[in-house]
Amino acid sequence: MVLHYSDDLLKTPDPNGGKFGDWIVKKDTFNVTCRLCKSNVCIKEGEKALAKHSSSAKHHKAKGAQAGTGNIFQAFAQQDAKQREQKSCEEKARDAELIYLHHIEAHGIPPHVASCTTLLFKQMFPDSKIAEKFTFSDSKQGYEITHGLGQHYNTRLVNRLQQEYFSINVDESTVLKTNQLAITVRYFHRGVKRVVTEHYKTVEIGKKDADSLVSVLHETFTADGIDYKSQLLHIETDSCPAMRGVRGGVITKMKTKVEYLYVGD
Repeated sequence: MVLHYSDDLLKTPDPNGGKFGDWIVKKDTFNVTCRLCKSNVCIKEGEKALAKHSSSAKHHKAKGAQAGTGNIFQAFAQQDAKQREQKSCEEKARDAELIYLHHIEAHGIPPHVASCTTLLFKQMFPDSKIAEKFTFSDSKQGYEITHGLGQHYNTRLVNRLQQEYFSINVDESTVLKTNQLAITVRYFHRGVKRVVTEHYKTVEIGKKDADSLVSVLHETFTADGIDYKSQLLHIETDSCPAMRGVRGGVITKMKTKVEYLYVGD
């Protein structure tokens, strides 16, 4: 049975937490847009299609980013008037830049749009000393995400993985001149009390053969102090020979390191 959009969907519980109304926006009769990851979702299968999207890695990543934004808003809101008053104008402008950086990342605002904000704020609030000192650019955004926010959130993730069982999805780059391995993890997050999917790392690799990929996985987890041999439960990969070769693929070799490893289809 083909289903169409109804406002009743907004009140329907999402199996992955909350309600569908927390993230869907009507696009047309048979489609909605996810306000978190900006994806189009065809709803001809009704709640089943929405539940499938809300469990996807892309949706979870966007949901986590939004949660991070909420946390930073709360952190700044908890500063009392005296704390805010003691800050210099430069410090207040820096706080504003940090809040804005979280916001644009959580909502997927393109860098070229975000970089126009500096002039916009100065024109909107000509009497504000904070707006006068507020600065933002594409290069600044990239640098602070790579060397600031990115490292901060990855450190928090590593700390959690050191204590939890987890599964991984690994995917090597298919571009000839780009030798990289992307690692996504899935684990139970005790803070939000549900299973979450997060990007762990994208690492450079010398070669794309199974031995090199297994070595990279071992070195990456070991360097972060993660005992993957006893905590890794499940691995998923694509179907290329380097990953799923019966005699010499990544999965075969990982099974020799992780005794009870479950392999996804």
